[in-house]
Amino acid sequence: MSISTRIDATAIATPILGDDFLPAADVAKAFDFDYSEEQQTAQANTLLSRQRLKWLRNGYMFTAAPPIAMNLLEVCALDPLLLYPETVGWFENDCQIFSRVDVVSPIGWLAVRTGAYPHSFKMRWDNQKRLLIGEERVPNAAEVAYALIAYYKVRTVYLLPDSYVRTSSIDAEGDRVLVGCFDAEGLDIKECWNRKRRRNIGVLSALK
Repeated sequence: MSISTRIDATAIATPILGDDFLPAADVAKAFDFDYSEEQQTAQANTLLSRQRLKWLRNGYMFTAAPPIAMNLLEVCALDPLLLYPETVGWFENDCQIFSRVDVVSPIGWLAVRTGAYPHSFKMRWDNQKRLLIGEERVPNAAEVAYALIAYYKVRTVYLLPDSYVRTSSIDAEGDRVLVGCFDAEGLDIKECWNRKRRRNIGVLSALK
C-alpha cells in the first residue's frame, strides 16, 4: 500500500510543480534520511490536493520534511560546508534560543516560496508581514534553511542568491533572523533590525 501510494504522490505532484517538487525519495538520498514505512505512509496521506498543488505554482517549492524535528543547529549540521564561514558561531551561542527552539516539523511536507515575497523589499518588518494572505505564514529560520539546502542538494540550484529574507525567528536582541544570499560561498544567516529597510531584504512565506 505505501509503495504504490508513494509512486502516486510523485506522479501527481511532479507534473504540476516540476523541479519545485522534492519527493521524499530524493530528499532521503540527499540527506541520507531513513523514513520508516509508517512515515512514508504518513507523507502520502498528507499530500496536498491537486488544486492546492496548482496554487503552489505561484512561486512555491514543495519538499518532503525531515523524519525527525530539526532545529537550526541540526539543519546546518546536515551539510556544514554549505554555510557561509562567517555565519557560523553567533547563533550557536546559548543566548540565541531561537536556534534550538524553532524547528522544522517532522514528516509531511513543507511549502516555501523560492524567492522573496513579491514587492516585499525596502520595507520594515511590520509592513512586510502584512503582505501575506490567506493560508500563508512567515516560516522560521530552521524551515527556510532546510528548504534552501534541500533544494540545492536535490536540484543543485541556489535559491535567494542575491537577497535575504526575514523569518519568524527572533534573536536575543529581539530582531528578526535573516536567511539568504545563498551561493557558492555558502548560505548566510544573520540578524536585522526590524525597522531597517533595504533593497535586498524581503520576507518569505510558507503555507500554513
